[in-house]
Amino acid sequence: MIKNISHIYLHLILTNPKRVLLVMLIVLMGMLSFSTNFKLDASADSLILENDADLLTYRDIAERYSTQEFIVMTYTPREGQIFNEHNLLLIKNLKEKLLSVKNVSSVISIIDVPLVESSGTPLIEMAKNVPTIFSNGIDIIKAKNEILTSPIYRDLIISNDG
Repeated sequence: MIKNISHIYLHLILTNPKRVLLVMLIVLMGMLSFSTNFKLDASADSLILENDADLLTYRDIAERYSTQEFIVMTYTPREGQIFNEHNLLLIKNLKEKLLSVKNVSSVISIIDVPLVESSGTPLIEMAKNVPTIFSNGIDIIKAKNEILTSPIYRDLIISNDG
């Protein structure tokens, strides 16, 4: 069987490369003529089986507990670094204004990030009072370093270049 295939390969393809390329080109041209009718549906509904147990569980939970919509906003300071006091206060004011908008239930920003390493606070105390960038005794330089290098926050809540 393998000898037959290798013989066909040697005889047809390697001894007639120009003919093989011509046939492949003709087949490709024929396929391209139908490419205008090609449509790819990559929606979630087409990628998941209708009777999938995980999908049914998800739909049950989504029906019981409504999901919240969210919006992502970015802020780039006009002057200075994002971690200077002026820009941090601007972010704090923006957060307060957003929270005053009807139907806004929460706002998360770099001023809300729990600082585990730079605070020096024992974990037991953190459960009661989570330190953030505006907490007493927080070194802004250490906080900036923690936020920019943490695998949890890096490129999610702030870009890696700060």
